[in-house]
Amino acid sequence: MRLLIDEGKAEKALSEVAAINSGALTTRVFYAAPVDFARLESAPFCYWVPAHIINALSAVPEIGGNTARINVGLQTGYDWRFLKATWEVPPRLISPSPLPINKKSTSVRSQCLDELRGKHEWGFFSKTDVASPWYSPITLLVKWAKNRAEIKNFTDDKGKVRSRPQNESYYLASRL
Repeated sequence: MRLLIDEGKAEKALSEVAAINSGALTTRVFYAAPVDFARLESAPFCYWVPAHIINALSAVPEIGGNTARINVGLQTGYDWRFLKATWEVPPRLISPSPLPINKKSTSVRSQCLDELRGKHEWGFFSKTDVASPWYSPITLLVKWAKNRAEIKNFTDDKGKVRSRPQNESYYLASRL
């Protein structure tokens, strides 16, 4: 039932339940068969996705091992220092920045790399152990300043590197 921004949620919820009990269909209620979720890997509880979409997606094979390589990426070693939410960082320090209309970039990757060599210090970062194709906005930024120099050289008091920049050839490699 969708009552996210409504006032009087309890009363509206009771009204919706009463309507369903009387046999009426309402636009605020999602009608889903839980058995449909099992058609997707890990059976996500995606009640808002129509059955025909679930059927179409379940016919597509998994990406990992079939279509693309999936690799472990950057592990900062200290997230409180190197990761921020997008709203915590001034937009002028985030890459990619919106391009002026008269400027053309060859690719988002080249734009990001150019900007991150300059005054932009933060790039978008996906921190997940499992991808969430149903709801996965990227709201994190990683401190990328000076080609990740601070992260690459982040050590403990004994000099051991705490961060793990892995598979670096894949950073910013995807095309948007």
